[in-house]
Amino acid sequence: MVLKLLRDAQRDQDRILAVIRGSAINQDGRTNGLTAPSGLAQQRLLRRALQDAGVSASEVGYFEAHGPGPLWGIQSR
Repeated sequence: MVLKLLRDAQRDQDRILAVIRGSAINQDGRTNGLTAPSGLAQQRLLRRALQDAGVSASEVGYFEAHGPGPLWGIQSR
């Protein structure tokens, strides 16, 4: 996967499979451990990402992948 600004991908005539419309970051604070994120903090994070993207929760599907901490991806339906 290659991430590029949309205008650059269009200029280069790349095949565009998805567009990231919004993002958000956070720090959960104290939890039970690195692999045990705060559920409330993750809910707030997802709401901020949706707001940044300008979409409602009913307009998207999402996936979650874990490394040393949670990484959320939001994909339009």
